[in-house]
Amino acid sequence: MAKNISLGSLRKLLHRLFGFKFVRIDGIKVVCDASRMDEMILTALLKGGYELAERDLARAAIRSGDRVLEIGAGIGVVSLVCTRLVGAGQVTSYEANSSLAPMIRENFALNGIIPRLVLKAVTTEGGSVEFFKNQNFVSSSTIDRNLIAEKITVESDSIDTAIENSRANVIVMDVEGAEIGLLKKASLSTIREIIVEVHPHIVGDEPIKEMVQHLELQGFVEKKRQRKTIWFSRS
Repeated sequence: MAKNISLGSLRKLLHRLFGFKFVRIDGIKVVCDASRMDEMILTALLKGGYELAERDLARAAIRSGDRVLEIGAGIGVVSLVCTRLVGAGQVTSYEANSSLAPMIRENFALNGIIPRLVLKAVTTEGGSVEFFKNQNFVSSSTIDRNLIAEKITVESDSIDTAIENSRANVIVMDVEGAEIGLLKKASLSTIREIIVEVHPHIVGDEPIKEMVQHLELQGFVEKKRQRKTIWFSRS
């Protein structure tokens, strides 16, 4: 008897069979091309799991008229979801891996939008910083994770500069462990919502607990956790 095949697996099979180069996620169109991306990313896009928690929590947290600072844009999927919620020009996306810029811009162009893209890292103090660029781009980080990665030097803005320049009241962050230092250092007086993916396998559980406590002292309340992503909010 043949095994049941999931909808996601069927979608992947048909995608490969017919040589499709794009996929729709949450009403947006994005590049999904096996010749241009890691197999893990391709599979996540086709099965709908790519940045699913960030996408879900963004829809719950973000309101019309918000200004969003995204730190760690990847290929621009979450940026596009946020832009659909708040409008063009209201999302500023930072990405340290400049090799992703063509695909980010292509994904935005597919949806008739020009991104507000800053090709820099975000750090506590700004300036030049070492960046560990992994072929599987979701594992790239300013933290050395002892993975097979190309060590490069990139420019960065400080977290406070990024908040000020974007005039953000919402932060969406996925920076592979660097979130601890950034959120403990940042001046968050203008911020209402924070959506952050945490990485206990990189930094450990205790620094995450300390970060949560720090945010609570700033008046933030944990609204929801979805997998490794936490949504904090304050009135």
